[in-house]
Amino acid sequence: MPMWRDAGGRVYRRGGRVTLLLRLATLAARLGLRAFAAVAFGKPFRDNALRLGIGVTFGVQQAVMTYRGRRLPASAVSSPSTSIGDQHGENVPQTHETPFETRPGHR
Repeated sequence: MPMWRDAGGRVYRRGGRVTLLLRLATLAARLGLRAFAAVAFGKPFRDNALRLGIGVTFGVQQAVMTYRGRRLPASAVSSPSTSIGDQHGENVPQTHETPFETRPGHR
């Protein structure tokens, strides 16, 4: 996921099509396995495990992105097109959508 730091020191990130497709594929696989278990083994469908799995996935992503954000140089201001993690060639527009606070010294 591309990350960049603005002139004020805020770190931003933005997922692209690949991120969205991976999220949807993961959700479809989880729902498919739960449906298979319900039919094959007579297990009732409970969405608690699905919610927990999604929550853990988002939590791990948040932890990894926090770690990566803290490693961004504080003095270097990059544009989204030259950001860290832009390996898929997706251009990230220069908008100030949801900031991801990882200023030095803040936890």
